[in-house]
Amino acid sequence: MTCAECAEKHGVSMQTTYPSSLGSGEHGGGTRRGFSYVELVIVVAILGVVSLMAAPRYASAMACQRLDAAAWRLASDIGVVRATARAKGTNVSIDFDVASASYSAPLVLGLDRRGSTLSASLGGEPYLVSIKTADFGGAARLVFNGYGAPVAAGSVVLRGDAGVRTITVAAVTGSVSVK
Repeated sequence: MTCAECAEKHGVSMQTTYPSSLGSGEHGGGTRRGFSYVELVIVVAILGVVSLMAAPRYASAMACQRLDAAAWRLASDIGVVRATARAKGTNVSIDFDVASASYSAPLVLGLDRRGSTLSASLGGEPYLVSIKTADFGGAARLVFNGYGAPVAAGSVVLRGDAGVRTITVAAVTGSVSVK
């Protein structure tokens, strides 16, 4: 016995019916296919409003992330300069250029370890921050002696769209902190 025969025997209809509020559609028979243009426009409008509300928060979060990344990159590079001074047993420096928002350490190998020196530009992608001040005993140069202690303690202040971060080098220990 087929399903249709069984349904007929027991008085059950196998046809699906829809409430009259759905209309008959252009194909008739009470079936409805897809979404109407008005429904699609409403959904797109709602998505647009939600994305407009989220955009400022996303931009703010990106600016904060860029500033933090630049500050931690600088703190890490200062640590590399300090470790190099200790390893070589001689003075090693990192020079800051406030105008171009960059720094370099001529005696330290770059990240690629192929003869280039350690340097970074914080004013361009991906950081987009500026160096507000770099002051180590009145100079824009941080020097570590052969024991890894700074000749003069000081700080670098970075400025971005999300505010400022201060990278401080302690006088006796040479430890680096980010605030």
